[in-house]
Amino acid sequence: MLKGAELYIETLMKLGLTQVQATVYLTNAQLGKADVTRISKLSDIARSDVYRVIPALEKKGLLEKTLGTPIMYKAVPLKEGFSTLLEQKTEENDLLKIQTNELLRKIQDNEMELKPEIEESEFIITSELNLFSKHFEAQIKEGSAKEEFIATAPVFKKLLINEYENFKTLLERGVKIWVLTEKGISDDPSVRSKIKELKKNRLFKLKYAREVPVCLAIIDNKAVNCQISADLLPNLWSNNPQMLKIFSGYFELQWSKAK
Repeated sequence: MLKGAELYIETLMKLGLTQVQATVYLTNAQLGKADVTRISKLSDIARSDVYRVIPALEKKGLLEKTLGTPIMYKAVPLKEGFSTLLEQKTEENDLLKIQTNELLRKIQDNEMELKPEIEESEFIITSELNLFSKHFEAQIKEGSAKEEFIATAPVFKKLLINEYENFKTLLERGVKIWVLTEKGISDDPSVRSKIKELKKNRLFKLKYAREVPVCLAIIDNKAVNCQISADLLPNLWSNNPQMLKIFSGYFELQWSKAK
């Protein structure tokens, strides 16, 4: 086999070939012109498997058949083969993109979700960071009245950096933002400047506690996010009214004790 054959085979597989197809094509390209017996011997692939994949390689334009006894096969040069597969893969991806966009349009135009007369309580646990961040940011953006946060200094720093522009937009819309975090967070110059800017709006309030035992966010008193382990994740989201009463009461208690 060619030097660095593993990389060639890996790339060919990413371009749509199976491992056997990639090995047979690469072997045939190395031999130049060969029958199934030679391809099988050099590639260490059973003759039956070589026979099985040859039609697919011919269809993809990677092999040509020469009639005779025995029948010989000639692979197109590697550079040409890779270019052909890349072009085919690009066309497939373009078609997939068109089909997906069309499907999304139909979903947006035609799919209507029936909402129950009474909203059911949900308890959703999210353990993956990207999914949590996506959902959490969406919830913050949808705030319309008041958003309350309890966060450790490291968590609040990340929250402030990630959601600073959203916070400013919410405040401009008249949404109250109350944050309870740990002392010392303002020691960071980048954090201090953002806090100073947000405090220019009277709807933003910040208090400090000696320590924060749990991180949580209450959005419009309609939904709550809270950590359920020592780490930020996994996270629990709920719109359950009784849960909201408990966490709202906890926030009010901690807020009244903070300075």
